[in-house]
Amino acid sequence: MTQKQMLPYGLWPSPISPELISQGMRLNDVQWVKGCDTLVWSQSPSGKTSILAKPAGEAPLDLTGTLQPAGGVGYGGGEFTAGKTCVIIASKDGRLYRRSLSYGEAQAITPAFGSTASPTLSPDERWVMFVHTYEGKDVLGLVDAGGHLWPTMLAMGADFYMQPVWSPNGKAVAWVEWNHPNMPWDSTRLKFALLDGYPPAIVEAHTLDGGDEMPIFQPEFSPDGRYLSYLRQPGETDELVLLDLESGEKRVLVKDAILLRPAWVRAYAVMPGILLEKQFIFLKANWQPAHSRWSKFRQGKSARWNLPHTHHSAKYRSLPAAKWR
Repeated sequence: MTQKQMLPYGLWPSPISPELISQGMRLNDVQWVKGCDTLVWSQSPSGKTSILAKPAGEAPLDLTGTLQPAGGVGYGGGEFTAGKTCVIIASKDGRLYRRSLSYGEAQAITPAFGSTASPTLSPDERWVMFVHTYEGKDVLGLVDAGGHLWPTMLAMGADFYMQPVWSPNGKAVAWVEWNHPNMPWDSTRLKFALLDGYPPAIVEAHTLDGGDEMPIFQPEFSPDGRYLSYLRQPGETDELVLLDLESGEKRVLVKDAILLRPAWVRAYAVMPGILLEKQFIFLKANWQPAHSRWSKFRQGKSARWNLPHTHHSAKYRSLPAAKWR
C-alpha cells in the first residue's frame, strides 16, 4: 500500500493540466434568428473563435471561413449579430463582414481602419449599427448591410458605448454610454434617440436613466415598441425596470435581486437576453447567494415565485412616440 505524502497547497498532482483546460470548448454567445428556427452561436475550441449556424433538422454550418471573429473594442466581445438571411461578423482585422446563412464567402461592409464590436441589424436588415473605435475615440457607427455606402457616425461625444439596440420598426434606437474615469459597472447612461433620413441619422436624443453612480445594462424594446426594459443598480442590489416611452412612467418589476455582473465583455449579456414576447420578460436572477435561476415575469410576477408587484412611478417628459411607432 502506497504511503500518503503530505504536500503544500497548490502542489497537489492533478490529471487536469492548464493545457487540457485551454483545449476545452467555450460558448461565447448564442442567438436565435428572429422569424425562423435557425440557431447561431460562437464557440472557441482551443482559443479559436468560430461562428456556426444550425437550422432545425440540419447539420451545423461553419460560417467563419478565413475570418477571425473578435470584437475589437475594450476587452472584446460582441463578435456577431444574426439576421434572417445573414450574419454580421466583427473580425480581428477591425472590419465588419456580411456572411449569408447559406453557403458563400463573407463580404466586407466597412473599410479597414480602427476596430468594431457589437454589430446589430435593423429590423428590415438594411442597416447595421455598431460600436467603432479609432485612435482612442469611440463612436456609434452606422453602415448599410450591403457595404455600398461609407459608414457614418450615429452618435459621438461619450467616451464609451455598448449594447446598441433597434426599436421594432427601426425608427428609434437605444444604447448605453459612459465617460472616464468610470467603468460600466460604476456609472452609465441609458440613451434613446429618434431616427430619420437616408441614411438614418439622429434627429432627437434623450437620456432616460443612469448617471450619478448608477450603472445601466441591457436595454430592450417591447415587440410593439412602446416599452423599453433595462437593468439598473441604484444601490447594493439591482432592478428590472420597464419604461413606458409614451407616458414616461417607470415601473420596477423586479427589485432586491442580483442581476448585473461587471460588463467586462460586450457580448456577455449578464442574462443571455431580456426578451419581451407576448408580455413576458425572461431573465436570469439571483435572489440568494450561490443560487442562479431562470425566471419568467409577467406584470411583475414570476412563474416560479410569487414576487410582490412593485409599482414605482417616475414621471419623465413624454417622448414623441407618434413620430416613431
